[in-house]
Amino acid sequence: MTGDIIGQIPESLAERFREHGQQDRISIIKGNWKSIACMICGACCCSSVVPISARDLEMFYERLGFSMSLESFRSMFVADPETLCVNHTIETKRYGGRCMFLGKKEHFCCDVWDNRAEVCRNFFCWETANFEKWMNGEQRDSFDNESSWIQNFSRLVTLLTTESPLGFFPEDMAGYVRLVDTKNSPSWFETNRDNLI
Repeated sequence: MTGDIIGQIPESLAERFREHGQQDRISIIKGNWKSIACMICGACCCSSVVPISARDLEMFYERLGFSMSLESFRSMFVADPETLCVNHTIETKRYGGRCMFLGKKEHFCCDVWDNRAEVCRNFFCWETANFEKWMNGEQRDSFDNESSWIQNFSRLVTLLTTESPLGFFPEDMAGYVRLVDTKNSPSWFETNRDNLI
């Protein structure tokens, strides 16, 4: 099982996080396990209920450096751009049931990963939180203290790819399954980048 899961992680995904030429694949995966797990799963980016604060949206917009106005970006990115509430909801319905920045090339890929919004950086994932607790020495039902790090990471990947939290949202889940079954599907942003920057 250990070899299988490491082999299932696309080379392009591992290489994205390479820090130097001598770094072996296991070190890359161990050092970037949360980001790699996120890009293997991708479910959160297909949810229609991801909240983003107005402050976070503005910081995200500034990091991206778009030439379009904040108001134009807000109308494209959030489902309720006119709300006076603290939180907006990231728009997914207009972009095929996924975030406008989410594409698929062997694995899920965020076209703005290095500049992504704080809500994306800090999004709570029950499975990765449990894995991190196990790494910190806590007993967790999903992970075995007698198993190696790689074996438990394999378990994490299995949980993420077989027990999607979107199962509670049938419409979101249907769009997610379509994307999972697609080998190559560029994001809306990748397809329209030249018109936006």
